[in-house]
Amino acid sequence: MFVDNVEDLWHLENIIEPDDMVLALTYRREHTPEEEHTRPQREKKRPVFLGVRVEKVELHRYNNWLRVSGRIEQGEDVALHHTLNVEPHTTLTIVKENWKPYHLERLQRAVSSAKKPLVVVVGLEEGEAEIGVVREYGVEIAARIRVNIPGKMEATHRHQEKQRFFARLEEELQKHVSGNVRAVILAGPGFTKEEFKSYLEEKNSSLRPLIKLENTGSSGERAVYEVVRRGAVGRVIQDVRVEKETMLVEKLLGEIGRDSRLCVYGYDQVKKACLYGAVSKLLIVDRKLREERRKVEELMEQVESSRGEVVVVSGEHEAGKQLQALGGVAALLRYPLDEE
Repeated sequence: MFVDNVEDLWHLENIIEPDDMVLALTYRREHTPEEEHTRPQREKKRPVFLGVRVEKVELHRYNNWLRVSGRIEQGEDVALHHTLNVEPHTTLTIVKENWKPYHLERLQRAVSSAKKPLVVVVGLEEGEAEIGVVREYGVEIAARIRVNIPGKMEATHRHQEKQRFFARLEEELQKHVSGNVRAVILAGPGFTKEEFKSYLEEKNSSLRPLIKLENTGSSGERAVYEVVRRGAVGRVIQDVRVEKETMLVEKLLGEIGRDSRLCVYGYDQVKKACLYGAVSKLLIVDRKLREERRKVEELMEQVESSRGEVVVVSGEHEAGKQLQALGGVAALLRYPLDEE
């Protein structure tokens, strides 16, 4: 598998599991017998191809790498521990004893997401902007801009500072808008978004064709999440994964709020619903799947055999965190279970 970008690393974190074998080109420190008890000031490393039996997988989002640790089983220094640092533009091979359907679904998503457009959402008000990039794993707040805009009594200075604010915002947006971005959604309660759109039109900016406007009751970062939660992103990109997950969790929370019998949460209650074949949609936080794989896979297989849908929810966005607070697993039901 060739790793294209950071989103591929997120998919790999959910695919690679303990006891898998991962093979990749890596680097090992050169050492001589004289160095056994002394650490050189500057280590020399050379490339080697190793196969590691996985013990631990850890994604470092801010460094853009995935650390895969375990014992070496193929290559040199067999039986010693080693950590593979998987980064974008890395090629690796994953060997599993048994590829599950959800593993293959993840791989398909990783391939298709490279072709999917992203959406950039800007929570905008006068002098303040939050830029959020909607990715497969959730919403990433990529930049914040603050400019002090004078009051209306200082008309000339006010106009100059607004122009400076808009210029900074356009410059920052250009950094996050690549060829696969379908839309830039300007969101906020006031008229600043309309003014910024007019600014881009007057400049004939390359961002101009991408601009969509959304009125929101909040501004800043809250406006970004409000746009995602309300479904505005889906009107631009129908298959954005994070929105689907958010809407399903919102539906679950709505059922819980109404004290409905058409939902359950927590492992024991969900297991019971699975045994009865009552589950329409099974919602699982990816972290729960990694930590309790065997228990959760049993639920997934039961739901799939009864023609239900399994949705693995990213724990990186707000909806995933809400689901995690409910125990990491929940279900929407076809029919209520008999109360005992």
